[in-house]
Amino acid sequence: MYHVSLFVSFLLFSSFSWGLEIDLRHSEAVSYLHFLDTGFGEPFTSGSVREIIEKSKSRVFQEKSTINSFNNFKSYVQEGYNFRDESPNRSEGFYAEDALKSIAVNSKSLVDFESHLSIFLPYRGIESYFELKRKAYPLFSKLIWNPSLPSQEGALKKAKETIKKTEFVHWLEKAKRFYRSEYPEGLPFKVGLIPIPDINLKSKHTSGLNLRDIQVVPYFTEIGIKDDLGVVFHEFCHALYEGQPSSLKIDIDNFYLKHSDPHALFAYRYLNESLATALGNGLYDKVLNGSLNEKSWYNVNYVDQLARAYLPLIERYLKMGKGLDKKFMESTIQFAKEKFPNGPFEIDSNFIAARILIDHESIGSRVFKKALKQSFRIQSINATSPIEKGDLDELKGVQYKTGIVITSNAKKVEAQLSKVLDLSMIKNEIENKENFWAVIPRKSGYVFWINVKGANELSSLIEKIKALHTLPKDPTVLFL
Repeated sequence: MYHVSLFVSFLLFSSFSWGLEIDLRHSEAVSYLHFLDTGFGEPFTSGSVREIIEKSKSRVFQEKSTINSFNNFKSYVQEGYNFRDESPNRSEGFYAEDALKSIAVNSKSLVDFESHLSIFLPYRGIESYFELKRKAYPLFSKLIWNPSLPSQEGALKKAKETIKKTEFVHWLEKAKRFYRSEYPEGLPFKVGLIPIPDINLKSKHTSGLNLRDIQVVPYFTEIGIKDDLGVVFHEFCHALYEGQPSSLKIDIDNFYLKHSDPHALFAYRYLNESLATALGNGLYDKVLNGSLNEKSWYNVNYVDQLARAYLPLIERYLKMGKGLDKKFMESTIQFAKEKFPNGPFEIDSNFIAARILIDHESIGSRVFKKALKQSFRIQSINATSPIEKGDLDELKGVQYKTGIVITSNAKKVEAQLSKVLDLSMIKNEIENKENFWAVIPRKSGYVFWINVKGANELSSLIEKIKALHTLPKDPTVLFL
């Protein structure tokens, strides 16, 4: 059965100079995609939606035919597009999957969204989408969309009143000045809202998504949107960060990546998330509720603690009308050293961003990316397969993203790899070994070389590396 979706939106217009517009809307299409991703166990989805699905005892997501349809549909939206960037570590490119979700938020209904599928998918991919929809959409409609319909319009009305009362736009303008952002005038901020019916739910976990000028924000229908406006502000801050001019991006890149302190790379990797958390979950949430939230602002401790440390300094910068500068960046390194003395050598901090180079004779990049994203909180990941001439040169010097080389025949790439990495301490250890994970320290950060026969062996090696908690400071190899 197909249900006509409710499309409700409002625009908030501001008179200040850069012409900010905010468009908040419920999106059936992006809610449905979020439901699918959660049901099939994709990373960065909502624990609360997962609980709703599990309580229903539906077997839709365990059926082989639906799994195959989902995997086929998703396989066509894994490719990325890169703009010509002057700062490679601050890429403004996107993946087709992100673009698909952006179209979903911009669509007036699920049917409207589906009319655009041929932009991204071949006919066989579209057929897989509709095969999946025939089984999964009725469950989504029953569990998520229909129960939330009666409350959607009222929730938007209350959110509009709160945004006006708390001067949301005023604070966003201050944040823009702090970021020194060139976010373009005339490009509205859009928020695709995902309603989650939350009666008797144990889990209160959701996960937002930043898609440049478009943000995807789940909220609980029993609570309303108000308590999530700090999250909305947080997500807008990511767009402001991405909107910094190229010259500033290069300056920030050079400052952190050429700094002699290993904590510089650590601080840089968490800079975007920590600033957004300080401003959205800290500053604006305080405006919203009258005091700072004593509970966790972010479910990654690095981000939570750094954001709390940065907030007083950010508030001083906002009060003076100052933008992010070298002195502020130096302070982020000092805060990182104080809060996390061992941070640069801990497992999780070296997996926040990954550049994967793959030369495997039987397994494609999607399998490796999914396995790593399910095991580590990777927020930025891109992969190349197979490894072409010159690709390994990316591993030279300090890199924002952790380099991960995945092979099935170590001998095939060893000579090339030894030209960009010092393998002398592990060369004898890995000789004639089929499954290993080599940990290669750099001046700042690490490079990982994983040689595996298949996906099962990769999973076993992932468990071994996670068990270390802290990475070694000398080249080390883990074996099965």
